Amino acid sequence: MKKTFLVLLAIVAITNSYSQTQKGQMLIGGQFNLAHNTYSNLDTLYKYNYNSTEYQIVPGFGYFIKDNFAVGAEINLDISNTTYKNSNSYNTPVESTTKSNTIGYGEGIFARYYKRIAGNFFFFAEGKIGYTYRIQKLDYSTSDSNYVYPANFPAHQEVQLNKISIDVKPGLVYFISPKLGIQTVFGDIDYSNSNSKNISLQQDNHNNSKSYGINLNMSTFYLGLSYYF
Repeated sequence: MKKTFLVLLAIVAITNSYSQTQKGQMLIGGQFNLAHNTYSNLDTLYKYNYNSTEYQIVPGFGYFIKDNFAVGAEINLDISNTTYKNSNSYNTPVESTTKSNTIGYGEGIFARYYKRIAGNFFFFAEGKIGYTYRIQKLDYSTSDSNYVYPANFPAHQEVQLNKISIDVKPGLVYFISPKLGIQTVFGDIDYSNSNSKNISLQQDNHNNSKSYGINLNMSTFYLGLSYYF
């Protein structure tokens, strides 16, 4: 009787570990990233100081169209603020400052395949197509009271960017309960195509940028939570 009970308990545990990723299940997840960078050069004649802070929020929803395979959509919001100050003391000491405030938002669709590793640990591979629209506002200032910013390069500028991206990334999920999972992602393979324009400049300045590669740096790492039901 005792052995039978233990066998039934093991079957229930295995069933529960798989139930989160069965066909018909849904998930709500998200991530929050916060990054801060600062560096400076304290050279006697030329000094500079750089500070940046970035926030990113990415909520998403998925539906399992078959066992261990989910499709879904997500939205994202990212905000960053940077300040760059430099001083030149070669001749007359002059300090200049550049401030950048950026806000971006977008949406994407994804497909994710899960594979159980052991117990409540799952590996997943995710492919995503996303679109981002970003506005960057730049403010330039100088300690030189005689300097006047020219009309073709004003002190206040705005850059608009549109970006389409495709990326594939691996991840891990650990289910701390039948419905709640902690997930992490590190590294990705990506391709992006972006177009930007500084609408504050008089001259034509459309810019196009394409990039692709494999990223293994810490900027690709994040922790998130997902609720399965």
